[in-house]
Amino acid sequence: MLSGARIYLKAQYKYRALVKCLKIVFLFYTCRSCLWNIYIQGFFKINFTLEKIHWTQFMIAS
Repeated sequence: MLSGARIYLKAQYKYRALVKCLKIVFLFYTCRSCLWNIYIQGFFKINFTLEKIHWTQFMIAS
């Protein structure tokens, strides 16, 4: 009986550690994809702004 309880506790401990690990991995991946989206959006906004500036300079020059 005692060994059964010990095995159960060990299994529970391992399960908790696994869940914690999975949560960390999940959070890391969601954060990374979020940051990646923000980075891409920011990049396109900057590019678009530069394009507009370039175009207005071209219009003024001509």
